[in-house]
Amino acid sequence: MRCVAFASGRGSNVAKLIEAGQAGELSGATVTGLLVNRPNCGALDHAKAASIDHRVVDHTAYGSRVAFEDALLHDLAPMEPDLIILAGFMRILTPHFLDRSPAPIINLHPALLPAFPGAHAIEDAFEAKVRISGCSTHLVTADLDAGPVLMQGAVPLKVTDTLDTFRQRMQSMEYRVLPATIAALARGDLSVDAQGVAAQPGFDAYLSE
Repeated sequence: MRCVAFASGRGSNVAKLIEAGQAGELSGATVTGLLVNRPNCGALDHAKAASIDHRVVDHTAYGSRVAFEDALLHDLAPMEPDLIILAGFMRILTPHFLDRSPAPIINLHPALLPAFPGAHAIEDAFEAKVRISGCSTHLVTADLDAGPVLMQGAVPLKVTDTLDTFRQRMQSMEYRVLPATIAALARGDLSVDAQGVAAQPGFDAYLSE
């Protein structure tokens, strides 16, 4: 399974996926490409170090979302992905891109969806003082953070947690849930089609600390 990651920041989840693939932990899936929308983002360093095909499509260079997404599609096409992974990609993809995507798109979100959608999920969960939060992987659809869930990992909010310690524990779970999801898709324990997400009998799509 050829996976292309989209990222905008330091790329820690991209690095973990590359490491997992090199260690044979993705059941044959491999990160073969990276697209970023920020020229100096750290994710590029991880791709370069692993000799992975990488392209920069700077969203600020385009006058519209459609033009930006057309450029993404143009640079994505030769990478021939079987799966697209949004790993800290801070741009919302519109139906223009989604309808033309050559592969299913999954996203990693730092909350137990459908709770706390949006860009500030960790802060929102912390301020709400929920007893359990966590991370979700889900199919990307036109509705923000509302696509079918693939896997989830639970992270309790401890009474001693600060926002920083809670964020660190959430990130540790992200590093587990995203590779586990890719491996499950590569094995066929999880599958995606026009009807949504299907899981093989007995597959446990839930992780805990």
